Amino acid sequence: MCGILFCLKRSQGSQKKDINNKEWDLLKKKIDSRGPDSALSKKIEIEILNDLNFKNQYNLLFYDSVLHIRGLKISKQPYVDIYGNILCWNGEIYDGINVPDTESDTLILSNILSEISNDCNEFSMKKKLLDTFKTIQGEWAFIYYQKKQNLLWFGRDYLGRRSLLWHKPVNENDTFIITSVGQLNNSYKNKDDNYEEDNNIKEENNKDNNESLNESEEVVNTFWEEIQADGIYCLDLNKFSIKNMENHIIKYKWSAESLDDLYLEAPFSLINTYIPKDNELSELDNITNIPKTNEIIEKAINQLEVVLGEAVRKRMTNVFGESSSESSKVGLLFSGGLDCMCLSVLADRYVPKNEPIDLLNVSFENPRVQNVNQRRKEQRLNNNNKKRKLANDNTNNQSENNESVDEKDDKIYDVPDRITGRKGVEELRKICPNRKWNFVEINIEYSETLKYRKHIMDLICPLTTLMDFSIAMSFWFASRGKGFINVNGQKIEYQSKAKVLLSGLGADEQLCGYGRHRTHFKNGSWKGLIEETQLDISRISTRNLGRDDRIISDHGREVRFPYLDEQVMSYLCQLPIHLKADLRYPKGIGEKLLLRHLARKLNLSNSSKEPKRAIQFGARAAKMELGCGKTKGTEKLKY
Repeated sequence: MCGILFCLKRSQGSQKKDINNKEWDLLKKKIDSRGPDSALSKKIEIEILNDLNFKNQYNLLFYDSVLHIRGLKISKQPYVDIYGNILCWNGEIYDGINVPDTESDTLILSNILSEISNDCNEFSMKKKLLDTFKTIQGEWAFIYYQKKQNLLWFGRDYLGRRSLLWHKPVNENDTFIITSVGQLNNSYKNKDDNYEEDNNIKEENNKDNNESLNESEEVVNTFWEEIQADGIYCLDLNKFSIKNMENHIIKYKWSAESLDDLYLEAPFSLINTYIPKDNELSELDNITNIPKTNEIIEKAINQLEVVLGEAVRKRMTNVFGESSSESSKVGLLFSGGLDCMCLSVLADRYVPKNEPIDLLNVSFENPRVQNVNQRRKEQRLNNNNKKRKLANDNTNNQSENNESVDEKDDKIYDVPDRITGRKGVEELRKICPNRKWNFVEINIEYSETLKYRKHIMDLICPLTTLMDFSIAMSFWFASRGKGFINVNGQKIEYQSKAKVLLSGLGADEQLCGYGRHRTHFKNGSWKGLIEETQLDISRISTRNLGRDDRIISDHGREVRFPYLDEQVMSYLCQLPIHLKADLRYPKGIGEKLLLRHLARKLNLSNSSKEPKRAIQFGARAAKMELGCGKTKGTEKLKY
């Protein structure tokens, strides 16, 4: 994994620091957080003809940081080949291109692109380059500068699993920037200099700037845009002007259908639109209250186990670092829910048995929820006081006062995801007893959420909604991995060292796990459900994967998505809808039916019944402030 930062700017003559301004340095700091193992910059100067055929001097500045995960040796970036081509690669190649376990996929990809760049036929060269990225299976975003052709290529994988933002200049003196992570723009100017990290990032004194903020002002972003994961872009640097830049950018689209022009073939098809007949639907077992299976369903379960298991194997093995019985190289964002429990059992099959696996479980102190609970508790006591005798009241009050401060503090963090997480890890320890499962309880005080609020707001940029922020806050604190583990009844402080984290994202979209799927099934039967499921899959790339990458990678960790593996998605797309979900049955049974069947096969009988719960509500990260209970997730953030 790496952080990517690129800048194209008119040369300022004798000024040596034409690019190295304060904003650039702030971006570099965020890029450094993504890749703690290496950071390099590369600057080149080129001449470009403008629309009037006058030559102008431009600087191209590349800055990359690297988290060493694959290969025996770190491949520092930006990587410059012998021909002067420059590759900035933030990705993983699991399939499509052969990458031996001991090799770096950055070097192998660079060698392939170098050979392609020597092709003198422009059409042939571009087709080979696009075909190369089309065949790559894995999460990726990249920038590639071809020196001979003077072309700048950039883009994201079909699902947008790695972040890439851009700022398009508004005038001749402005700067064209591509980056993995941005920051809030001029209305805010990244006034979060109170951000203090454990990895020796120094706290900057910014009191005056913070005091100037209007806390009732809505967060706005007019500077950054997310580069859409709808194709690979090519900027011709031979002749263009900043003000007409968009006219010089060609987009080669991803498409599930054949196109006449150059394009990238989508890695999987549209979903199966077969409408099931009544006699093909499962019946509910009256004793177990579980839909019955048949030979067709059993075959689907077995095949899902194969493709999902392989997706987990590719993402949890060959992670660089020394094996240890005390420290984990891999972990999961863990709520104890259905999706992550299945991934945990499959991970146990492939991670070396002597290595622990971290299960990161986050819980927030939520003043609003606590206030509501306290009022309910007081109401119950008032009601009881009317019914009980004074002596009984005194006894009850005395027993309540005897509750220790520590017990009260612990109960604050007994949120839904903590409760299911504890149940989940106990289930894992029973069926995978030879594995050391580090259940990391991450308790976040309300004051700490305020401390890092502006930093997290920067990371989710260009997104600015309350829902994006609450989800991002959950992932940021969870992936930081700082909490405690329980050893023989004792709380031991623990800091996860995992480089790779698995996420269960993608299961709900493909297996009808959201409430809206039930709504469409109710209103439109199987046809309505198919249409909504296809819509969900089609818009995965436009939703939140870039945000999650920016948030989690801020701790120098890489998030990977087994449910969004190309082979998994290809398999699920070809299955008829009724094998994946049957929403005739209630919540906790019908949605994600195929995955629930797999969970039962994996001996996860308790987890197979868990309903869907969004992380921001399960961890109590949403609606923290008093009086905000009726706010909507689509509302804008305020400073």
